[in-house]
Amino acid sequence: MRKFILALFVICLMFSFKLNEPVSALSCAHPKSIKEEIANSAVVFMGTALNSNTVKYDFTVVFSVKTLWKGSTDIIENGISVGNMWKEIKAGQDYLIFASQREGHLEANICGNSKDWSEVSQKQINELDTGKPIIEQSLKNRNQLYWFMFGFLIIAIGGYLLIRYYRFRRM
Repeated sequence: MRKFILALFVICLMFSFKLNEPVSALSCAHPKSIKEEIANSAVVFMGTALNSNTVKYDFTVVFSVKTLWKGSTDIIENGISVGNMWKEIKAGQDYLIFASQREGHLEANICGNSKDWSEVSQKQINELDTGKPIIEQSLKNRNQLYWFMFGFLIIAIGGYLLIRYYRFRRM
């Protein structure tokens, strides 16, 4: 009987070493399709992370939005809580983010399709359709503003010189 108990103890001890591997408390099912996740998200965009998701930033990442499929850049400017994504976000890399409004702030969808842009497949890109390129729009608007200001300045200087010319001529 003692040999049986000793053998059972040794077997249990051997299995305990194998079972001490790290585990996670959450196991995600396969993510929804891109179309379903777009429908269930407040914002969908591709952008560059300006900081990493560390405790220092309270797991909130600020993104520079490059392409927007859904939502507004105004609500993205405050940052997105990505602590629940369980993925490392590195500053300077591009990410596809699906986020929803929760308790007054944006949170990335847990177990969703949010991921590093390099991991996005061509099929997923096709499902996203065409978004609004944010950087190109803002540069275009900025260039139009510069041309407007330049034209206004030329007209103002020309008008000033013309008035001075006529005043000088009258004397």
